[in-house]
Amino acid sequence: ALVQEYLEHIGLEVQYMNQTVEDFKNFLKPSKEKVAYSITTQIQSVQRILSAVLNKNSIALAIFKEAQEDTVYGYPTEFAQVILNLINNAKDAIVANSPDNRNIDITISQKNQTIEIAVQDYAGGVAPKDMESIFIDYYTTKGEQGTGIGLSIVKEIVTNMNGEIEAKNISGGACFTIRMKKNQN
Repeated sequence: ALVQEYLEHIGLEVQYMNQTVEDFKNFLKPSKEKVAYSITTQIQSVQRILSAVLNKNSIALAIFKEAQEDTVYGYPTEFAQVILNLINNAKDAIVANSPDNRNIDITISQKNQTIEIAVQDYAGGVAPKDMESIFIDYYTTKGEQGTGIGLSIVKEIVTNMNGEIEAKNISGGACFTIRMKKNQN
């Protein structure tokens, strides 16, 4: 029975790894045309790609889907890159500041025809002097390690998809909120 259980576990691990490889291949291919896609599905594929690095740093990523319908029209690969960037920044802040709360919470909600995606960490937030500049090209809060292109690209991608992004400090951390119109052609 133990051998059977072990083999089933290996089978599940292989399936998981195959899915991660597929996610990663899709992730590297830029979207050529706008398509309808699920916000939640894209976030879950990023979660799979980052699971090892998050686990290694004892960080829990939770996805809360409050929207009934989370389909938007746009570029799924680029959206995934935005989410990857935001999660990575939250991870970096957690690693740098070692807060007690090592969670990253992503909440997907809907207000009328707008889908909101909030990425929240609890790692101290963005310094007020940096807040108004974080989306500007080459502005970095990470010293030598930072390039200052991450959040400027995030803003550009979101704007290209007729969305908007804002950052604010709440609940002892930084919260990045993306707003995108549902099914907008």
